[in-house]
Amino acid sequence: MRKWFTFTPQAWFRDLARGCCPVASLHANPLTAVITLLTVLKPQKLTDEDPMFYTLGTAAKATGKTKTAIAEAIKKSRLSAVKDELGRYQIDPAELHRVYPPVSKKDGNDDPQQGQDKTLEFTSKIMMLEMQVKAAGELKDQIAAERDDLRAERDHWRRQAIALLT
Repeated sequence: MRKWFTFTPQAWFRDLARGCCPVASLHANPLTAVITLLTVLKPQKLTDEDPMFYTLGTAAKATGKTKTAIAEAIKKSRLSAVKDELGRYQIDPAELHRVYPPVSKKDGNDDPQQGQDKTLEFTSKIMMLEMQVKAAGELKDQIAAERDDLRAERDHWRRQAIALLT
């Protein structure tokens, strides 16, 4: 059963059309009630599903179990869940993970082709970085050679200046 504070805007407008919206009872004019709803409610997904609860499908994905296994656990009272007005189970995440641990997300991929693609990508990056390191080393050697030439030229001019002064 849905509580008033979990309504989505879609549910509010549906209830307003039926004449059972709590906000509508505060306003004589339905248009005023709609304006109040638009200004008070925060933007949400326009679905009837409460994002704070799992459905059977999302619970199955979160635990790595099948929907049938989750439904059987509910029927055998190992797991508590509530049905909404559409007949779908709403399962509290804490309750679900009390019974079934969450599935850990794997960083690796099961697809070997994608692994080969990553290997090729990393190999090309390594080759590019090796070329950059080699170019930086060559540039360092060139700068050191120019520095040595400038020192030799400076020493030559210094000797020539001393010879002229003495």
